[in-house]
Amino acid sequence: MSDVHPKNRCRVCGGSSGGGSGADSGGLCACHEAAWREVCGHYPTWEARMGAGWGEYLAEVARNPLTGAWVREVAEFMIRNRIARQDRRA
Repeated sequence: MSDVHPKNRCRVCGGSSGGGSGADSGGLCACHEAAWREVCGHYPTWEARMGAGWGEYLAEVARNPLTGAWVREVAEFMIRNRIARQDRRA
């Protein structure tokens, strides 16, 4: 289950996803696409250092006051839509 937005709209903010194909943009604007990569890319470090599960990691990212707005929005989107770690473009 994921937020539904019209074609070429970001699934997180509703802004333009740049018109890329689903495989290229994943239905995200450039800012949220970069934030998505950051969230997914940093998880292995958290997992190794903190033993944090995916859901715990996302919750920590979302509530950390030092987290940037786009990363926070992506983490909240992933929590809200129950996006599993392996679901790169759920």
